[in-house]
Amino acid sequence: MKFKHSLLFVLFLLASTYFSYSQSLNANMKYAVFYSPEVGPYVETYLLINGTTVTYRLNAHNKMQGAINLSIVFQQNDTVANYSKIQLQSPEIDTTDNSKVYDFMDYQRFTLANGTYEMVVRISDAAHPEKEFEYKEMITIEYHPDKVYVSSIELLDSYEKTDDTSIINSKNGFKLLPKINNFYPETTNRLSFYCEFYNVTTQVESGSPFLVQYYIRGFESQQQLPDFSGFKRMKSSAVNVMINNIDITSLASGNYELVVELKDRNNQLLAKNIIFFQRSNPNIQYDT
Repeated sequence: MKFKHSLLFVLFLLASTYFSYSQSLNANMKYAVFYSPEVGPYVETYLLINGTTVTYRLNAHNKMQGAINLSIVFQQNDTVANYSKIQLQSPEIDTTDNSKVYDFMDYQRFTLANGTYEMVVRISDAAHPEKEFEYKEMITIEYHPDKVYVSSIELLDSYEKTDDTSIINSKNGFKLLPKINNFYPETTNRLSFYCEFYNVTTQVESGSPFLVQYYIRGFESQQQLPDFSGFKRMKSSAVNVMINNIDITSLASGNYELVVELKDRNNQLLAKNIIFFQRSNPNIQYDT
């Protein structure tokens, strides 16, 4: 069964891949595994299409529009556990102004039980279906209600408050626009992220305080950068939510990791999660 409605619970992992055709269609895809107590684990997929690489044709509204054939299948051996097959339409553009082409995005959710799956993604320009690209990746889903988790760390392009729970990319009162690639150019000076914490009450009494620490560290050195860190005190509940920003104006070019850790009042580590990102900032040099 495909799950389409907005959920509030995020869990486990985040990954991405890149599709491209030479002088043709290209797109970025990212996925994450989440959890909801109402439906169990599910996979969330995000696909961003480069609008300038799509073939546009005149539609019934006398507008120019492109289309992408997209199928996503989750299978175990020869058994299909969940799937989707859609044709994704681009925004319409005026026939008199074809230069105004926009990127467009697909956002889907798939319920899956604990286990290991092969995710098979097939994508093609609807105008050139013979040029199909196929991508495969193994995904393991595992959730236990007696263990503390830090959710996938979701990097964001933007976010805003919303009361509309029908929006598929809304979580806990926020409309989130995920960042599809994990690269930060020098023109971007803020790293925004969202994450959730699960089952903290199994280790910390409900309503009692615990600490969230977040920081950036070098990917190669694994050394924490004290100028790019912070903390937040929270009270434990079945689900805790955090959305935050880190100023990376003075972060030099390099490979990094964002780390989020949960600790109890005795400074004992309860859970952590990590996400990789890259920074280009040629005007800033390390103070060795």
